[in-house]
Amino acid sequence: MSLDASSDEEGFAEKMKGLTVEEMQSMVQSLYGDASTSDTSSAAAAFQIQKCHKCYDTPAAGDKMRACGGCLHARYCSAVCQREDWSEHRRVCKSLADVTKTSVAQFESSATGSAKRKLKNSSEATYAWYDAAKGLQAKVEFLAWKHRGKSPLMKLRTESLAADAVVDVQMIPRVEWDQDDSKSAHADVVTNARAYYAKSDFRTDEQYLVFIAVIVPGAPKMGLCMRSIFHSEKVHSSVLTSLSADDFAAEFERRQKDLDVPVVRFRDVHVRITGLRGAVHLNGRVGVLKGQDPNCSERFNVRLEGGRMISVVSHNYELVPRPKLYEYEFE
Repeated sequence: MSLDASSDEEGFAEKMKGLTVEEMQSMVQSLYGDASTSDTSSAAAAFQIQKCHKCYDTPAAGDKMRACGGCLHARYCSAVCQREDWSEHRRVCKSLADVTKTSVAQFESSATGSAKRKLKNSSEATYAWYDAAKGLQAKVEFLAWKHRGKSPLMKLRTESLAADAVVDVQMIPRVEWDQDDSKSAHADVVTNARAYYAKSDFRTDEQYLVFIAVIVPGAPKMGLCMRSIFHSEKVHSSVLTSLSADDFAAEFERRQKDLDVPVVRFRDVHVRITGLRGAVHLNGRVGVLKGQDPNCSERFNVRLEGGRMISVVSHNYELVPRPKLYEYEFE
């Protein structure tokens, strides 16, 4: 499987041929914003919470992440981590710097203003978008964990950085991505991926590579970054075969919503409301069974997602099985 543009991407580019330069630039501007906009400031703030390239921790309170001056890609929580990582980072620094130069050249030829500033804004917006898309991250990291023995490269393709963007996710094993030749449009990505996997401290049980292709005319189409798998409890081996990546991501997002209601726990009984006549709009809603209604022995209290409490009879709810995900849940 090649990293180059698919037929879908080519079709999208074909549709954009009729646009004027101003319209194309307007689309890029709406996607990435400008340095003076509040959206860019928010993106930059979100980007700054990325973890250190060396210790995988966040900077101390009041400190900011610092970028490598050579490639402007690797970020560190302190000068100490940056110095200690140089023996490893030097293997990939030059190729990352070459990618940066290529991206700057793309911006210089397609948009007005500072190309380096627009590249910085676009990179920060892209990574901030990915950092905020928890369900998407869960899907990507599930696949990365499931196929970790194949040294995968996770490719994300999107035409938008909107919260509801449709994203195509591909797991490309090394036997496929490492076959791209030097003339490939993404040869630098392959070179950098090889370098990352060659690092002595690269841990396939805790890290993965993600390649984000934003298919918008006038904007750089690629960005390779290394990520740490966020879940501290490892996914149970049975889950890797019993659930699809989409099912895992859906359950992960449901649990994230449950965190908004502290009393909700994994082992709570989840139910779906059904058969109501006087409150039809509640049918299909999911909640947690909280026990018998103290005011009526034939009714039961259900806390719906969002926190609302309702009282229903037993035939107005059905059990909703919730899958176990992590190793500790199988103990």
